[in-house]
Amino acid sequence: MSDGGKRQVWRRLFVLAALAGAAVVAHERPARADFKVYSPYVVKGEAEIETEGFRSFDRAAAKNDAHGYNLALAYTPTDYWRPEIEGEWAGSPGGGAAFVASTFENVFQLTPQGEYAVDFGALAEISRGFGKGNPDSVNFGPIVAKSFGRLDATLNLFFAHDIGPNGSGGTAVTYAAQAKWRWRPAFQPGVEFFGDPGTLGRFRAYGDQDNRAGPVIVGYVPLPSFGLGAALRYDVGYLFGASRAAPSGTLKGQVEYEFYF
Repeated sequence: MSDGGKRQVWRRLFVLAALAGAAVVAHERPARADFKVYSPYVVKGEAEIETEGFRSFDRAAAKNDAHGYNLALAYTPTDYWRPEIEGEWAGSPGGGAAFVASTFENVFQLTPQGEYAVDFGALAEISRGFGKGNPDSVNFGPIVAKSFGRLDATLNLFFAHDIGPNGSGGTAVTYAAQAKWRWRPAFQPGVEFFGDPGTLGRFRAYGDQDNRAGPVIVGYVPLPSFGLGAALRYDVGYLFGASRAAPSGTLKGQVEYEFYF
């Protein structure tokens, strides 16, 4: 890698560290995103309007009909940083959805795509909770991706910490992973995994963790754009409970409209 490329990577790491430090000082962190696997890649000049949601299904009333959705706006001003503003709504089983958090999300592409054995990025979020039991929080962690021919694999590993009287204490660990086959741009079958093992250093027994996995279909469809290069991306799937604490099924979906300036 050239000296200029190395300096660029270190500059991105410095910006990421500064933002993460500011998030801790601000004592804020977001609620966990709704069953989304983050990519480490960003595209300069891309604007996005995104919504995602989920709903759980189970015979037990305590795990049936949990639901939530997000609405987000993003714009990528550089070739390594994509900021996003997001609103989050969530509902417990048997209840309606309520506004629970506003989030300032940042995705950083730390290495050029394909230059190393794996591609690295990172997520840093700051969130303000609304309503009883929804604390302010910070969320931070690495995003790793690797391609094997037409097979793309992505891993997220995030660390979250609640702040304030409603906080649960400790640092929660969550993970997400995706493997997809790039068959056609509009139809890419795959599988996703999501896990919530518990607090750092005090993981719960596997049966008491919220672990889910299942098939997904991911796609990218170009749209008429009047010169703006618009496209529609989607990610839909059904997750099966992979541990006793998880609901038996979860329907999830994500739709993103993107265009360029």
